[in-house]
Parts: sequence; structure tokens; C-alpha cells
Amino acid sequence: MSDTFWGWMTVLGRFISSFVYMGTSKAFGVLIPHLVDQLDSTEGTIGLCGSLFAGLPHVAGPVTTALVNRYGVRNVIMFGGTITFIGLLSAALSTNEVHLGISLALAGYANGFCIIACIMPLTWYFPDNFPLVNSISASGGALGMMLLPPITEKFIKLYGWRGTIALLAALSSHSVMSGAIVKEPKHAKYDSITAIDEESSSLIPRNTRPFTDKLKECLRFIDASIFQIYPLFIDFQLLFLIFGTALAAWVLFLIPNSMAKGVPSNVAAFLSTIGGVGHVIGRLAQGPLINMGLIADTQLFGVLSLLGAICFLADLWLFKYIPLAVSAFIVGFATGAQYTLSLSMTKRLVTRKDLLLPAMGWTHLFIGIGKIIGGPLVGYLMDATGEYTASFFTLGGLEIVSIILVLQLEIKTRFVK
Repeated sequence: MSDTFWGWMTVLGRFISSFVYMGTSKAFGVLIPHLVDQLDSTEGTIGLCGSLFAGLPHVAGPVTTALVNRYGVRNVIMFGGTITFIGLLSAALSTNEVHLGISLALAGYANGFCIIACIMPLTWYFPDNFPLVNSISASGGALGMMLLPPITEKFIKLYGWRGTIALLAALSSHSVMSGAIVKEPKHAKYDSITAIDEESSSLIPRNTRPFTDKLKECLRFIDASIFQIYPLFIDFQLLFLIFGTALAAWVLFLIPNSMAKGVPSNVAAFLSTIGGVGHVIGRLAQGPLINMGLIADTQLFGVLSLLGAICFLADLWLFKYIPLAVSAFIVGFATGAQYTLSLSMTKRLVTRKDLLLPAMGWTHLFIGIGKIIGGPLVGYLMDATGEYTASFFTLGGLEIVSIILVLQLEIKTRFVK
């Protein structure tokens, strides 16, 4: 089989992994009210559990890059899919919030091996068209956001929350299959690696190196020197941290927020479908815009943050279904485009091939930290105030900070040598 065939198989593999990850994360928003009630917990605590599943896959970024270099993309994805299945199945058997949190943390971290490892071969197979291919492959996540929440609402009525999470666990096992159809190109093994000792060890087969050298090789992929070599990299990561916070909060609490405004649960679930449509369009639209040079990726990121800020701040006055649906579509569009932009921006900034994989890992790490913050931030504010107004105003304020960071980046890029 040619590299072209395996390249598009990799696109399909990432599409499946994204579908499972984003769809399950969004479906958790439907489960939150049931889990709060059945486990006698709070919005903040259950929000933290959901954020662990949504955020820890990204926190696994640096470790995933090291494991891929050591064991190969296919093995890492299939291992991650297996552990994700076990973690979600354990969550279905939860008797308290601690059990639930540990199970979702395990499933989330392992899921990172799937969704991040799938990205790496795309940089090898499609070095010149990465923004476009990245958009296509990532659109599986948006499709999952569209389909799984309303399906989850039906499952809860038929099988209860335990049966529903068990079915989501079964769905996650498809990530194992997505790994089976991914294959690294032959040139990938050493293209993006700088050997530990360039003079002596670069030609030593990795399976014959001493353990200490293998450990150093893994640690290399958690390389903080990127921040020194590329000073703007820290600005990018702060931007992605805020993005992750807003994304997780919106994914988890779009449906509970709508239900608090009086929208029936079965109707509120379809807001995720509308947001998912926007997410698909956003992920697909940003690639051509960047490739055609119509707007710089950083500038587009700032415009999308402005749209998000407007929607979050306007939530106070949105009670009818149509305005809520329009807001869900706009935020879905913005976050969908921003997610794929974060990877494209990282690839554009980090021009050294030997640092590209660790850079991707750091980007995912900061997005993941933000996602872990987002759920409990909104949930605990809800517990403290009894409504979601303060929570969504806070998210709007974070988007304004994001806009300020983009303006700062533009100033540094244009005027600071």
C-alpha cells in the first residue's frame, strides 16, 4: 500500500477517535443532573469529574509523544483505547463521586493516547496541507457532539445512567480499531528526533540502547527548551489554556444551563446537535481561510474569541430556545475553529522538526489543564450562586483576556524584533 493510502487511513482513524472523545465529553453534560441526584453530589464535584475526562487526554500530550517514539503510533492508540474502555466501564459501576472521578480520570488520560497519537502521523503524511487535513480529521469530534447527546438522553430513559455509561464504554472500544488502521510512514522513526548523543548514539537501534538512554529519550519529549528557543510559545500556551477552560465549561454545561432556563431536557439535548453543526463548520472552514492567506491564524483566533465573549456575556438575556440555539451554534463554530487552529499555530511557530512533537505535546497539555479547570469553575460558581449567570460572565471575561493576548501577540510579532 502507498503512503497516500495509509495517510488517508490515518485521517479516518483520527476521525473515529475524535468522534468518540468529543461525543462522550459532550454526552456527559446530559448525565450531570442525573449523577448529581443519584450520587448525592454537587454540580462542582460532578463537573470536576467530567473535566477530568475532557482535560486529561490533553495533559497526556508530552507522555504520548514519548510513547509514540518508543512503541509506535499503532500500539499506543490501541493500548489507549483498551484502557479508556476499562475506565468508562468502571465509571458505570460507580457508587460514589470518588469512584466516578478516578474511573473517568483513568479513561480520560488513556484516551489522550488515542486522540494525540493520531495527530502525529498527519504531520508526517501531509506536511504541506496539515491545516486542511487536520480540519477534516478533527471534524469527527464535531459529529460526535451532534449525535451523542440526544442519543444519550434516549439511552438514559431506556437503560438508566449506568447502562448509558456502559454503552459509551462500548463505543470507546472503537478507538482500538482506529489504531489498527493507522500506520507510520517508514521515514517517521528518526525524522523528528534529535538523538541523545548525536556523535555516538544516533545510529544505535533503539531496542539495543541502555535503559538510561531510553529514559533520557522519553524525557526529551517533555522538553521545556522550546519556551526558550521560541519566546512566543508561552504566549500561545496561555491562549490555549484559556481556550481549554472555556471549551470544557461550554461542553459540560450547555445542556444544564439551558435546562435551568426552563428548556425541557429532551429539547435541550438538541442544543448540542446545533452546537456540533457549528463545530463541524468551524473546524472545516478555518483550514481553507488560512491556506488561502485570507487571514492570519492568530488574528482569526482573536476574532473567534470575540464571538465567544459576546455569546457568553449575552447568556444573561437568553431564555428562549431560538436565541439559545443561535448562541450554541456560534460558540460551537468558534471553538471548533480554535481547536484546529491551536495545532496549526503550533506547527507554524515551531519550525524545528526535532521540536515539533514535544511542542504538540505542550499545546495539548495547556489545553488539557484549561479543560480540567473549566468544569469545576462553572460548577462551583453554580453551587455558590444557585444560577449559571456568574459562571458564563466569567467565561466571557476569560475570552476578553484571550483577545488581549492576541493583540499582544500581534504587537510582538509586528513591532518587537
